[in-house]
Amino acid sequence: MQYSLCNEPWLKYTMGVIADRGLRPSQWTSARLLTEVLFLETHRERFEVSRAAGPADERGDAFRLCRCRRVLPLRGIRKHGLPTPAELVEPVFEDARWEEFRWSTTGLSIRGKEYAVARILMVPIKEEPPAPEGKGEGEARGGDAAPAEGAAAPGGEAAPAEGAAGAGAAAGEAGTTA
Repeated sequence: MQYSLCNEPWLKYTMGVIADRGLRPSQWTSARLLTEVLFLETHRERFEVSRAAGPADERGDAFRLCRCRRVLPLRGIRKHGLPTPAELVEPVFEDARWEEFRWSTTGLSIRGKEYAVARILMVPIKEEPPAPEGKGEGEARGGDAAPAEGAAAPGGEAAPAEGAAGAGAAAGEAGTTA
């Protein structure tokens, strides 16, 4: 895990992160780009890899690699829509075939141009639905979230943890018989 240029948690780039997930076409990284956009970061710039607009030709689907003009947080990216609109990106390649993307341990090479990728993030094109009505954030994730600072724990006051002060005091009391 690393922090992006906007100080958000992203995955550190490795071959395993970009590699296909299985033998079925639906598990291939190129197929995931039907429903997701891939963001890459070097130590100074952010790039976007997405399907190129328009129908596929006889050679297959085309992909675009664009340099992001502004580095926006994820909320800002979603606000403008995915793939990122043309006024926010500078096209580097607009008609690249997936076979032209050469992934290595240090990053990406395409048409003779090298990019030293440090971080990576796959973002779904459609925003994920919000938590169900009536459930808090922790409950929607299975109740693993701690209460917010200053908020009471569920059921009122928090009881001391089992085995903490209560167990130690009980053991101490048992040893002080006269």
